[in-house]
Amino acid sequence: MFVSFYSYKGGVGRTQLLANAASYLCFYKHKKVLLLEWDLEAPGLHHYFKDSEGKSTKVEKDGLIEVLEKYMNVAQRGAKIEKEELPFFTEENIINDLIVSKTGKGKVDLIPCANYSKEGFTRKLNDFDWREFTEMRDGNVFISFLKTKLKELDYDYIFIDSRTGIADYSGICNILLPDVNVVVVAPTDQNFEGSLRITKAISEHPFLKEGNRKPFILPILSRIDRDVPNYEDWVERFENEFGFVCEVLLDEKLKKFKKEAFRDLYIPQTTLFYNRSIALGENRLFEKEAKPIREISISKNYANIANYIDRLNTEPHLNFYDEITTELLENWLEENEEDLESYASISDTFDEIGNLEKSKEFAVRGLYLSHKRDNAYMLSLFYQRLGLIAKRLGDYEYALFCFQNLYEIQEKRYSLSKDNLYDLSISIQFLGVLYFDLNNYEDALECFTIFNELAKKMLKEVPENMTYKHLLITSLQYLGGVYMKKNEFKKAIGFLEKMKHHAENKFYIEQNIEHKVALSTCYNLLAISYNMLDERKQALFFLEKEIATKTEIHNRNPNNIHFTDSLAVGFLNLGRWHYNQNNTESANTYLSKAKEIFMQIVELSPTNKEFVNRLSEVDIELEKVKNLRVNKTS
Repeated sequence: MFVSFYSYKGGVGRTQLLANAASYLCFYKHKKVLLLEWDLEAPGLHHYFKDSEGKSTKVEKDGLIEVLEKYMNVAQRGAKIEKEELPFFTEENIINDLIVSKTGKGKVDLIPCANYSKEGFTRKLNDFDWREFTEMRDGNVFISFLKTKLKELDYDYIFIDSRTGIADYSGICNILLPDVNVVVVAPTDQNFEGSLRITKAISEHPFLKEGNRKPFILPILSRIDRDVPNYEDWVERFENEFGFVCEVLLDEKLKKFKKEAFRDLYIPQTTLFYNRSIALGENRLFEKEAKPIREISISKNYANIANYIDRLNTEPHLNFYDEITTELLENWLEENEEDLESYASISDTFDEIGNLEKSKEFAVRGLYLSHKRDNAYMLSLFYQRLGLIAKRLGDYEYALFCFQNLYEIQEKRYSLSKDNLYDLSISIQFLGVLYFDLNNYEDALECFTIFNELAKKMLKEVPENMTYKHLLITSLQYLGGVYMKKNEFKKAIGFLEKMKHHAENKFYIEQNIEHKVALSTCYNLLAISYNMLDERKQALFFLEKEIATKTEIHNRNPNNIHFTDSLAVGFLNLGRWHYNQNNTESANTYLSKAKEIFMQIVELSPTNKEFVNRLSEVDIELEKVKNLRVNKTS
């Protein structure tokens, strides 16, 4: 991940934040961080990393400006440039091991902006013609090439110490290179106005609007003194002017409270207060291996910012749920108690933090107000939430009451306006799934049949709609599943073959990962059905198709632990199948592969009991294969 650290003016703590965030990630998260010095007007990142004698790191390697000069020499020839001629950063440009964690896994390296040991390096920095580079020599194309080559290096993060003011020619540091922008803002009018202008320019830039990257921006209020009389005025101004970034940073459930989350969670956890002891000199607060960080300490918010960056590397949004308290949620509701959607958002948030009883309480309160205001839409929303909560609490009777009411409301709405066919189909789907879970297969079959008809009707009206296509695929899966439970496997195969026909559509598979997942599920159910009919050749065919599909899903989403788990389960099932056919060699191969993947998963999530139990299951199956081999031999 590329992270740019920007400030409108110097002297606001930007480089200090970058150095401390990198140090924290090295020592506490064991990450490899490469620092790229792009502050051409005032380079000094190397001063934050001292040698054993307390002297700043020596910069005696060619850096950024030398690589850019090499490119310009090639580009100015006027001839077509071959890819092999393009210069890029190599080990020759990297100052290694500024700091290294004890484990050796974490480290911080540096690419300087120039070789400071050579005479005239300041002239090089000042004389480089950025206008010619970007407007006449396809400089932005070369920057994209450099980014690609940097990605090939073995680093978790590349931190860019950006140019200040409006000197970032053509948006190289703020638009083209980073995945995340950290904007450091000090409490002065010029800093606020300049930083806000740049922040809005980033978020509204066509490069981001076209989907090239998400506009993840972390504004940081820095070097503010809480003892000055107008401290609260500056914080309120920061809240009002920069809070719009939460539209992207927060997930859908928290967006209703984006103002409150920014005010009560983000700002207190990221503000870097003025402190004389670190304002003077180049100070890093994380000098050695990880040790506990006190809640009230100078280093705490530096660590928070580094953790936010780390979250955005693996998650699509900032997850504040660990920091949200019941008291905070109830305060937010007091500010928005007239808004029914606030009750839904509060209920969802309690759900996220694992308090289902509180989630149910606020959904019931929202349901009561929706009845009082005769708001059919919000009534249906709260019945749906309450039904899902009740299922998870094991209260199936109340869940059935909620889903029946949900379906009745949607039926009534459809009879009046005919504009909620999608909502109607979802309501009957929920009801059918609950009947299925209650082993009431006849009522489940009736619901899924209606669901299937509604999905076909929607898709007929809008044939290219991927959501409707997925609903049709899901309805066929449910129908196949019901007939499997009724031991009517030939009927089940009929619906599952139809599901396969729709799920294998190349256009939909390429557009939506959900269809690929549905296809792997379809192959699994077909394998089970054919196996129950003792058609082993077909069963094996679909088990192998399932593995191939899950492998493709995993390869496209290697960081998704659930897809990795699904692939491991596929290998486990295939191993079991071969064991049941007395094919010990193949059984051992697939079970060993399952064990290898589960071991990787457990290493990432050692406290997840489900993953740990599955690893134990594989060991049991491997022992059974071993015993079968012994029996065969004897």
